Amino acid sequence: MDQAKLYSEFNNLQMRDDLYILEKYWHLIKLPKKAMKVMDVGSGDGKFTVKHLVEKIPKFEKLVAVDISESMTNFAKQNHVHENVEFLKFDIASQHIPDGFHNSFDYIFSFMCLHWVENQRAAFKNIFEFLKRGADFFAVFVVHNPLTIAVRDLLESSRWKHYNHDKYWPGFQYGTNPKEELQNLLTQTGFVNVRCHIEEMTYTFPNLESLDGFALSLNHVIVSEISIEDREDYIREYLRIVRTLPSVTIRKEDGEGDETATLAYKYFVAIGTKQ
Repeated sequence: MDQAKLYSEFNNLQMRDDLYILEKYWHLIKLPKKAMKVMDVGSGDGKFTVKHLVEKIPKFEKLVAVDISESMTNFAKQNHVHENVEFLKFDIASQHIPDGFHNSFDYIFSFMCLHWVENQRAAFKNIFEFLKRGADFFAVFVVHNPLTIAVRDLLESSRWKHYNHDKYWPGFQYGTNPKEELQNLLTQTGFVNVRCHIEEMTYTFPNLESLDGFALSLNHVIVSEISIEDREDYIREYLRIVRTLPSVTIRKEDGEGDETATLAYKYFVAIGTKQ
């Protein structure tokens, strides 16, 4: 399974939501008027970074786009070249920091990434350390997605439980008060002027194949760890669960054409300043 190619083909939902949230909250994003050094955390295949985020930033001397996946980073380098954008393989929660990252960035963005980070505290600590004093970060990430809940439920079954471990359940999806938990984490990290919002969203896939493709693109890490002889069974069972989730509504308009699938989910939008 080619992770980057699969993601690039089926990430219309995330692309649409990134653009929607960027436009809705742009008035809260205070960019310096000087030429800036910017970071994008979790840049994925690079398309949103180069095609959209770059267009919104009036002046920047360099944009460093980091992603933990080598295949994503290579895909971005090959398909979304920009003279002022550098794609780097880097784990935002890592203790091994590249030269020139500390106190170096005028703004840090992150779109649809941080919910995958197991050590949230380490990730936000690095973001804080990488920012210059007085600089802001803007992050969008999942607070509730039934597709990842489907993965959890499947991995708790007897057949697949030996693949189940904590790294698949990071973030705030299973907390009792996720907004308060996030605000506390950001404040404890040292951020001021912290603002956290929850966006409730829906997306309608034009057919069930598109839903399946998107679900698998989110599930690629676990699929890659399952043995070759069991992989088809796992995928089949996972997609069966996805199609029966309460948050997934499947309908056929007027009894004709393809069945559509509407997914309901929630995002965090978080903003903070390094004092």
